[in-house]
Amino acid sequence: MSEQIVSSFNVFVDSDRGSPNSISKGDDYHLNLTGVNLDAEKGQIIRLTVNNFSMYKTFTNVNAHNSKFILRNSQVTTGTQLELPPKNHDTIHKIALDFANTLKTQLLTDSKAKQTAASNTLPASCEIEEVNGVKTITPVASAGVAGTSNNVISFKLVFKDTNDDPTAHGLTDVKVQFYEKLPNTNDDSDVFSLLGGNRIHKNNDTTTNSITVTLGANDITFTCLYPAQRHTEQFVYLRTNLTSNSLATSSLEAGNHDYDTTNVHHTNILGRFVIDSEVVQYAAGTGREYFIDLPTQRHLNNIRLYLTDHHGRPLSTFAPEQNTLGNLNFNLVLRCDIIQRRAPNEGFTPPVQRTAPARFSNPYLQQDGHTRT
Repeated sequence: MSEQIVSSFNVFVDSDRGSPNSISKGDDYHLNLTGVNLDAEKGQIIRLTVNNFSMYKTFTNVNAHNSKFILRNSQVTTGTQLELPPKNHDTIHKIALDFANTLKTQLLTDSKAKQTAASNTLPASCEIEEVNGVKTITPVASAGVAGTSNNVISFKLVFKDTNDDPTAHGLTDVKVQFYEKLPNTNDDSDVFSLLGGNRIHKNNDTTTNSITVTLGANDITFTCLYPAQRHTEQFVYLRTNLTSNSLATSSLEAGNHDYDTTNVHHTNILGRFVIDSEVVQYAAGTGREYFIDLPTQRHLNNIRLYLTDHHGRPLSTFAPEQNTLGNLNFNLVLRCDIIQRRAPNEGFTPPVQRTAPARFSNPYLQQDGHTRT
């Protein structure tokens, strides 16, 4: 099948919302084409191609999609939902510090409640173990992402009394659980990828430990199972409401789930773009990297363009109004081609009109400079 471009033009898009009453948001933009005649005739299709995309990375690497986990112990058997602070980190060591500090605050609260109930001496503090004034937490502060460390997080929390001496914490059965979908809220969490532990598929599982937890009388040691990551997202995905001829695995569509993610089906993904430290930017090389054909649509009135992560979830916002009053938006150059397609045995010109019966006429006629039978 051969193709010929009949007409072509660029659409420059800036999703910065502007109007307070607009239905569009900075990461979910409705492109109104009612004032433009975007039509395809018989034998023609509309093709949309992403020529250029850019946006500032105004979301943090640790965010609402990868920061939440559950802490359980003998004092709070129902579990406490904890959350790492939303921020960027230049080393795994700093992620480990945030993890340790988040745990120690809650464990101190639980230990005091447990020891109060048992009429025992209350711990005054819970701190990361230090040797010669240096915290024994791995990876160490000097280990960069590409350094010699294996990037596995581990640390020991020591409970101390008012004299700064080790004291009993009274806790047993301590579990750190990395759920794919959190209990009660059913929110997604990719924290298992961020910190390096085992994911838990079923949110009613209260017995599985995602990392190794070792209990001492006065301390608790936490050791993750796999190398940690500074972020869990490699790409920003641009999606559309148009029926696409592109295909994708189901793992790119419906958030965290425990069913088969190898199935392939039609997708609404228009393009994906690498996340850098400050910007997300893409420029077409061949011009055909990211495109969709619309074989059944003859006219376009509206195109919805919206951003998601690799599970089809909206990008995490730092604050609720970041994509309306704030700075979460994108710029896009969308190329639109009207393409004439020709297939064998398919004609696009009307048949020759003969003025005499075929038995009396010359079988060869001249029309438009061509000889026709």
